[in-house]
Amino acid sequence: MGFIGDIFGKGGSSSSQQAPPMPSMPDNSGEIAGMMGMMQEMMGGIMEGMQNSMMQAMQQQEAMQNSMQENMLLNMSANMELPEIYRNPEIDWTGKQEQLSKKASADYNRTQILRKSRLDTVLTSPLLDEEEPNVGGSVLSGD
Repeated sequence: MGFIGDIFGKGGSSSSQQAPPMPSMPDNSGEIAGMMGMMQEMMGGIMEGMQNSMMQAMQQQEAMQNSMQENMLLNMSANMELPEIYRNPEIDWTGKQEQLSKKASADYNRTQILRKSRLDTVLTSPLLDEEEPNVGGSVLSGD
């Protein structure tokens, strides 16, 4: 039973057996801190570069707006003439009424003529119902 007991931890003296030592992790805290510092410096440089480029873009935009405003003011001062106001012409309604009534009566008469001619022109021919049709004989035989 000594062999089996040794395998399962039973038997034998417990003082002679010790737990194996745990491997220790190397201390890398200094390296990690150095890497973090480098990353912070790099991010700070990137952010500073972005701020500089944004400031330059804003300055360019302001300069462009100022030049546009100056151009508009110069153009407005050169063209101080205001356009004339358009006024609707006065209409002689008595003469216009006569023209409209003549046009309406002409349109009405034209429509009546077109309707009458359509109804009166039915194409018919005499049916000759009293005569019997000649169904005998043939064109091919000469009858």
